[in-house]
Amino acid sequence: GVLIAARRLMRSCHGRLRIVLPARGAEEGSHVNRVLAALGVRRLFEVYPDVTSALLEDVSPLSA
Repeated sequence: GVLIAARRLMRSCHGRLRIVLPARGAEEGSHVNRVLAALGVRRLFEVYPDVTSALLEDVSPLSA
């Protein structure tokens, strides 16, 4: 519920929240990926593998 409320607040203010995964968190099958999938974080937020990717406008977020 808190994640959904945070997303709605950000969107209502025309803001964007980009989440950066910890080192090796973007690897398929990692513990971080399993937790994010269980919480639905990738469906709710823009998730990037590193800070550089998150800052660039032409890079797409990781897929859900």
